[in-house]
Amino acid sequence: MLHFIFYVLLCLLVGVLARKQPLGFFGYIIIAFFITPFGGLILLLFMMLYTKLAIRGIEKRKKKKLESQK
Repeated sequence: MLHFIFYVLLCLLVGVLARKQPLGFFGYIIIAFFITPFGGLILLLFMMLYTKLAIRGIEKRKKKKLESQK
């Protein structure tokens, strides 16, 4: 029983870390529960990197578009 409580707490930790991600708190809790908390954390880290790179690309395109309009 103690192992299950520890497992759920780790899943909750992954959810808390993922609050501001597109899937959000509950999405990552579900993923972490079914994949394992470690797998959910790895997925979260990849998605955080992907989101950061996507935002950076969008900003570059906007900047390019503004420069071409001048």
